[in-house]
Amino acid sequence: MGGPASAGGRTLRSTDNFLHAPIILRCVIVDEEGVEKEEEVVWRTCEHFFQASKFDPNSGGRATWDQCRAIQEISSPIGAWELGQSRKHPLRKDWEEMKGKAMYLCVRAKFDQYPEYAAELIATADPTLPNPPRPTGKG
Repeated sequence: MGGPASAGGRTLRSTDNFLHAPIILRCVIVDEEGVEKEEEVVWRTCEHFFQASKFDPNSGGRATWDQCRAIQEISSPIGAWELGQSRKHPLRKDWEEMKGKAMYLCVRAKFDQYPEYAAELIATADPTLPNPPRPTGKG
């Protein structure tokens, strides 16, 4: 939990993973009959998606799918974070390698689906570097 980033002396609310900015991502879910299917899922915040992504329903079974659904449905991002701290359900074996990708997917979706947030972030960029770093060939 880090909160929003600062750039150019301003706090960028759009960079906060707890920001209530629902995003839609295609995900594999299990329906009430226990059948896996791919569908568009709405996540209340990036934190909701990130926390649910760490669990492995394939090895944890229905209870783990239910945990992921609980994370998706809880109203607050702090609640999603708290549910994500549970170790009653198995984590993905590749979680350490995949967590960066999970965060990228949800943050990218947020900036794609909310152009005003992307514009705010882009406005912080300095188009030129006064003394750009040069590769030295050492390394």
